[in-house]
Amino acid sequence: GPHPMRMARAEAILVGARLDEAAIAGAAAAAAADCEPFTDAVASDWYRRRMVGVFTRRALESLRDTGKDA
Repeated sequence: GPHPMRMARAEAILVGARLDEAAIAGAAAAAAADCEPFTDAVASDWYRRRMVGVFTRRALESLRDTGKDA
């Protein structure tokens, strides 16, 4: 979209939760469901919505995995 958005439902899923697969999957699904993508010549709203879920999952997995090998 034209500006960043907070994903309140995704945030609520994560508050106080352990960053495990269930929490990550729930937050990613909530972010994808709540975003408001647009379609243009580059990508469809369907694709952009899907990518919101993918990128949310990747970011949260990265946070979870940070420091495991330290």
